Amino acid sequence: MNILIAIPHIWNIRAELTEFLLTLNNYWHEAKILLSWGRPITANRNKILKTFKESWFDYLLMIDSDIQPPKNLLEMVNNDVDICSANIHTNNWAEIIKLALEKVEWWYRTKQNLKEWLNKVDATWTGCLLLSKKAISDIWEFKWDDEDFNYCERARKKWYNVYYDTRYKCKHFQIYPL
Repeated sequence: MNILIAIPHIWNIRAELTEFLLTLNNYWHEAKILLSWGRPITANRNKILKTFKESWFDYLLMIDSDIQPPKNLLEMVNNDVDICSANIHTNNWAEIIKLALEKVEWWYRTKQNLKEWLNKVDATWTGCLLLSKKAISDIWEFKWDDEDFNYCERARKKWYNVYYDTRYKCKHFQIYPL
C-alpha cells in the first residue's frame, strides 16, 4: 500500500513527531510526507484532501502537528478499512476523554467497553486519521462546522464505517496555563 502522510500545521511541528517522520524510511518505503501549512485548519485539511485525491496513493494518514504517534502507526493500513483513527485522548480540564465516540440522540459521548483492537464508532477526531482513496472519493471535503464529527456523520450516511484502533496509542501535547 502507498500512504501519503500529511501534517497539517500552522507554525510548529513537535520534535517527537519529527523523530517519527525521520525514522519512517527505516520501516516503510511506500510512504511520502507532505507538510501542509495553512489557516484555518479546515481549509488546510481540504487542501490536503485535494492533493491526495489527485495522487496515486492508496491511503492518506493525517497527523496533527501536536501528536506523537507510535513507531508502528503505519501498520494501521493492515486493518483494511476506509476510515480509522488511532487511539488518542484529550483533556477537558476535568478529566481525560477517549475520542472514540457514540451518538446519543443529538450529542456524542465516549464509547464504553472498547475492545483491545478495532472498534466501530459513530465519530472520532481528525488528529491522527487514516482515510482510503475510496472514502475520499465519496466525501472529499471537511465542512467548516465541526470538522471531525461532521466528516464522520457524512461518511456514515454514505454507508462507511468509522473505526477507532486502540492498539496505536498517540500522545497529544497540550500547553496548560499556570
